[in-house]
Amino acid sequence: MIRKILTLVIWGFSLTTFGQESDSIKLKTIDSIVSIIPENPTKQDAFEIIQSSGLISKKKFLFFKKRVGSFHENVVYKNRTIYLIKILTNLQNIHTVEYYYYNNEELIHYIKKIEKFDKDNLTSKNKYSAYFDSKKLVKVTENLDFDVNEVLTKSHKNKSEWKEFINQTE
Repeated sequence: MIRKILTLVIWGFSLTTFGQESDSIKLKTIDSIVSIIPENPTKQDAFEIIQSSGLISKKKFLFFKKRVGSFHENVVYKNRTIYLIKILTNLQNIHTVEYYYYNNEELIHYIKKIEKFDKDNLTSKNKYSAYFDSKKLVKVTENLDFDVNEVLTKSHKNKSEWKEFINQTE
């Protein structure tokens, strides 16, 4: 009886240890893939970049628009395959940067950095990231109201729009 209990305890411990190691290996693999993708590729890189930027405005009264911020997007791709979408958004007191890293047409890593300002002083800085494997969340850091479905939906929408644009231009 003691042998059975001891065997079950050792078996359970080995399963939990192996599970943690496999997640650790997945995270290291994802980090190594992400490190290969250049954020700003040069002419020597095999990657290409598309940039887009503009103003964010809202209606004030019927015919007037007020500028409330700006945005900038970088898309890094190679052979019509998207590897990185970087979205910068500047609103009145908030600066947001989002990174969507892809491998084999699937989201593998998401990073979001938020900086809040009060007049000219930085008041808070938040950064969180999420690791994905086959559209399943592996790990998230700084769980600040993180919605997996929202990230996956936004990622798919951005990627499909940019992919369509790339296919039309090449």
